[in-house]
Amino acid sequence: MDTENKGAVSWRTVFFRLARVAHGSQADKASFIFSLIDADGSGDLEGREIMRFMMTSAEGAGASPEYRDVLQNLLTLYGVRA
Repeated sequence: MDTENKGAVSWRTVFFRLARVAHGSQADKASFIFSLIDADGSGDLEGREIMRFMMTSAEGAGASPEYRDVLQNLLTLYGVRA
């Protein structure tokens, strides 16, 4: 979503993307999820991006400390700083 690599997105962008997901097609929904994971906007999902997304999702979902530790170990393995 941060197509300009500013490190932030406007509320308008978030609002319209979420509305598109709520009422959009399966392709729209898949595209939205892909854009969340593809942090560098390259069009390819790298292992680091997937792991970072998983870690952030686990934290947001209140995952157990043990689960977060496993993910953190995987992030470290891939050289990702969460």
